[in-house]
Parts: sequence; structure tokens; C-alpha cells
Amino acid sequence: MAQPHHGVAQGAHILDAGYVPLTAAEKRLRKRLAANIRALRKERGLSVEDAADAIRMHWRHWQKLEHCEVGATLGTLVRVAGAFGVDPSTLLEKR
Repeated sequence: MAQPHHGVAQGAHILDAGYVPLTAAEKRLRKRLAANIRALRKERGLSVEDAADAIRMHWRHWQKLEHCEVGATLGTLVRVAGAFGVDPSTLLEKR
């Protein structure tokens, strides 16, 4: 029998719990976002902790964004972009 996934009861189908796998496009954008925020942070000489503090985010969550472990909400995109002084769309562009 299948192992539980993120709190899904054993034997239940993942889709029954509302889990939808990421599409290829979503994965690509997450990777691009991660690379862009990491590059911008490093260009400005900021530590993960300093960058996270600038937008009142826990440093571990910032780290997870940079490693594609979590997605970003629209609000997070706006806050990160604001901290770097760039348009939010810049965070999703190819560099």
C-alpha cells in the first residue's frame, strides 16, 4: 500500500486530498524565480537572513524559495521585488 503523502491517509489517492502535481511550466518558473532571487541577493551582497529580514520573512522560507522547495504567492513576489527595487515580472524573466 502507498505511503502517506503530506498528511494524506494511507490508501487515499493524492488527488483526493487536493494535491495537484506541478506542470513543466510551473517547475520552470519556480527554477527561474529561485535563480533570479538568489542572483539579485548575491549581487547586492546580502545574506539569506538579511534579505528575508528586509521583507519580514523567516530566513528558512527565503532559503526554501531559493531552492525551489516552496512556491511564492503573488504577495511574496511583490515584496521581494520591492526589496530589490525591480518590477515583480523581472523575477520570472530569463537572465
